Amino acid sequence: MKALSALLALCICSGSVMAESVDPYAAARLMADVQARCKQYAFHGEVFWRGHVREADEAPGLVTLNEVIRNSVIGARSADHAREIAWQKCLDYVFNNQNSKDYIR
Repeated sequence: MKALSALLALCICSGSVMAESVDPYAAARLMADVQARCKQYAFHGEVFWRGHVREADEAPGLVTLNEVIRNSVIGARSADHAREIAWQKCLDYVFNNQNSKDYIR
C-alpha cells in the first residue's frame, strides 16, 4: 500500500515539481478517492462477467472504462478473476493516462 501511495504521489507531480513537495494529505485523499473509484469499477467487472449489465449505459458514470472492463472480463475464469481484471484496468488507466481525472467520475 505504501508503494502504491508513493507511486500515486509521483504521478500527480508535474515534470518540474519534486515528489517531496507533494502535500501528503492531498496525496492520501487522492489515493483514497482512486481506491474507492477502482472498487466501483471492480464491482462492475463482476457484474459484467455475470451478465447482469449488458450495456455501459446501464452503469451511469462509468462509461468509457466500463466498455474496456466489459470487453476484458469476457474470458474471466470466475467472478473473483473478473473483479481482479477490472481493478487492474482501473489502476492501469489511472497510472498510465494523464487524462485519468476525466475518465474516473
